[in-house]
Amino acid sequence: MISITPEVSVRYEIRPADLEAVLSENARRRPARLSMPLMSFALTAGMLTFLCIYLIVGRAAMPTAIFGGAFVVGAVVLWSPRRAREMAVKRVALRLTEPGNAFLIGPRTLELGAEGFAVRGPDSDLRYTWVALKRVLEMPDRILLYLTDFSAHPLPLNGADTQSVIAVIRKYAAHALAPERSRQ
Repeated sequence: MISITPEVSVRYEIRPADLEAVLSENARRRPARLSMPLMSFALTAGMLTFLCIYLIVGRAAMPTAIFGGAFVVGAVVLWSPRRAREMAVKRVALRLTEPGNAFLIGPRTLELGAEGFAVRGPDSDLRYTWVALKRVLEMPDRILLYLTDFSAHPLPLNGADTQSVIAVIRKYAAHALAPERSRQ
């Protein structure tokens, strides 16, 4: 177990909005690409729309049938990624209401020292070396400590606490600040 002698110790509270911020940031960073199942569904829906209009109205409605099919394909392609993000945020909110997941939100203490950093809560005590910190992202109202590509620990901090935390991270884990230091 890592023994951490804290240089900086900060108390904060994680709220559902902080966890949703991690999801939103991950969605922003993920490249916007269309999946094959989505494209197959969109094209199938468009072709069915074209076929229905063509069979009901006949050959005279060919431009309307083509436009209707194209409209359905476009609507599915544009609407689906946004809807998937909304559903992910709703799932997080639902999971947070379950009693077994109550440990995800609430008060925490962050301790930073030369050996690494620790995140302590009423039901948890997590300790990491500085090598485990992959990326740090400063936002206007929080800092995200990424331990993997898409798994982050949100720190909702005020101005003075943010500066002291960033100073220690700069001192011991400058590699985590280099790729993308801040998002204004």
